Amino acid sequence: MKRAKLNNSRTSHAINRLDRQKANKPQSTRATEFTVAFFQRSAQTTPNKDCMIYALLNHGRTRLQYSTGISCKPGLFDQSTGTVKNNAKHSKILAAIKTKANECYAEMKLSNRPIDLQIIKAYSLDIDIQGIPLMLECLELFWNERIETGLKIGDLEKGSYLKLRAWHGHLSNFIRERHGLRPPLTAIVPADAKACVDWLREKKNHSNDVAMRITSHLKRVLEFATANEWIQRNPFLMFRKKMQNKRQESLTIQEVEAIENAAIASDVLNIVRDIFLFCCYTGLGYSEVNSLTPSNITEINGQKCIIQVRDKIRKKTNLPSVVPLGKEALLILERYRNHPASLQKGVCLPVQANQKINAYLKQIQHVTGIKKRLTTHVARRTAATYYLNAGMPLTSVSALLGHSDTATTTRHYTTVTPETVVRDFQAIKRKTKLD
Repeated sequence: MKRAKLNNSRTSHAINRLDRQKANKPQSTRATEFTVAFFQRSAQTTPNKDCMIYALLNHGRTRLQYSTGISCKPGLFDQSTGTVKNNAKHSKILAAIKTKANECYAEMKLSNRPIDLQIIKAYSLDIDIQGIPLMLECLELFWNERIETGLKIGDLEKGSYLKLRAWHGHLSNFIRERHGLRPPLTAIVPADAKACVDWLREKKNHSNDVAMRITSHLKRVLEFATANEWIQRNPFLMFRKKMQNKRQESLTIQEVEAIENAAIASDVLNIVRDIFLFCCYTGLGYSEVNSLTPSNITEINGQKCIIQVRDKIRKKTNLPSVVPLGKEALLILERYRNHPASLQKGVCLPVQANQKINAYLKQIQHVTGIKKRLTTHVARRTAATYYLNAGMPLTSVSALLGHSDTATTTRHYTTVTPETVVRDFQAIKRKTKLD
């Protein structure tokens, strides 16, 4: 009987009501909530003096307040809207601080990184934490200090500069996709090297060798960060390029003769054919034949040769090269000696843009029926292969191409034919009497 009275008592009804309210009340989001607010300190005690406006970051039970660098009289600051009356510039700065703070928080949330209010503060104020740049900022610093400077002082060709600019764009996209918008340098780990190669091959459709070169370039950027003591150790230190070293194509003598003897009615295609053949005869690359002037041609022991000028043509190695000129090459030079385009530019041949030449070479390829893709670089490899198989020593072929070592010539520019192997074997057999 007493228990029944207790259940019907006022206290029991109050307890039950509180339980129902607690059950129906939504759960607090304080543990994950993030807010940005502004306030003025000492606004009540100094109503007629400018007071500093502070930003207040709240995340769960953690809060951080810092100066925005903006001050005004208390009556002009609207705390509810975070604006300064009659001062659009200050209001815009406060709005930017709030927007950047929320942006940084959202990026941390999406990338599953720990919420660090100090990083959010630094990002909202556009400052570095302890002077250490973030990964993307390091990439930008490397570009300005190494690439831009290299172009200005002449250590870097325009073509290489444009190629590296494309590489930097790929690396920026990779870092953003893998680590978010503002990753610190310490976010990069050794596993990112393999991930970068795979990403470049999958997303950008690059070959293995190109992906390896771009990733090696990222390794140089991280080495730049290590040299500046922004990180203790290069996370890509153990990364090594694993190149497939695909043999580049070159033309056979029969294919070169097919181009020489092809009936082409177009004047433009005839000019492009002659320039291509000149590269086949001399081994010059596009930039070299484009810059070739009469002053580069001299005579050595009765043989006319091209002496390339150091730092002007052979820019990759800064090495001069001696290119003897055969009868066919001399005929092409004589044919265009008085061409209007050659006279206007002061060069030996009327060379157009490399993209245009390669486009015209596709038409020549179609006319001649050659299956191999024709480019100006194929002509350079053709010359190297021809001279090597004709018996010219490898050191001389390397010097002709302007290479700093014979390994580059062997790896990328020469193909030894079976006929050459048999010829050399028979020569040795005759000398050593192995018959």
